[in-house]
Amino acid sequence: LAVDGGMEVENELLGRMKNAGVTPTAQTRNSILAEQARNLGVAGLVSSWKRFENDGWLPNSESFNILLFAHAKENNCGAVWQGFEDMQQAGCLPNEGTWVALITAHARKKRTGSGSVADARVMRVVELMQNSNVAHTVKTGTALMGVFAQLGIYEDALRLLQQLIDSGITLKAQTYNSVLHGLAESEDDGVAEVMRLFVRMSLVDGVAPDRLSYNALINAS
Repeated sequence: LAVDGGMEVENELLGRMKNAGVTPTAQTRNSILAEQARNLGVAGLVSSWKRFENDGWLPNSESFNILLFAHAKENNCGAVWQGFEDMQQAGCLPNEGTWVALITAHARKKRTGSGSVADARVMRVVELMQNSNVAHTVKTGTALMGVFAQLGIYEDALRLLQQLIDSGITLKAQTYNSVLHGLAESEDDGVAEVMRLFVRMSLVDGVAPDRLSYNALINAS
């Protein structure tokens, strides 16, 4: 399935399991959904999703996370929010992957060319996390800082960065890179801010820049 990514392979796999008396686990079905999303996009994922439901399958939090990421990859922010609502109605609790998917859905999507800036509605995600008393992890913080930087709200990005540091989380270059690249891609002139954060990262916080860090410097100049 990972190679072919087709419905025929999925049917053969599930058919063999059925003939052997093996019931597909939630992990098995989620793996199929993830591969369909990777190879065929949302359309392939949804097709498998519906067929699984016809077999009496009930999605779990990971299933919905796969769906949310697939919609986010196709820059369909509205569908991401609808999937999140469906997730709640199904009684599935959001986890780290859910919040990352919601955040990244609002990031600028250069690959699709469907928008020049990030979506300010990401603040709705921030509010939801605060109301749910969800503490930021490296993954959620990194994703959110990148969107903040793209939106030009540099102070909020730095405040969140400091919040992660104060919580005792050890940060790597990837976290700083999300802000550096967000600033480099912002509509405002972010050269000075990129340089300032680069210096802080390497000289103050003691985090060694990597290749992507230097790429942000180049892109901003």
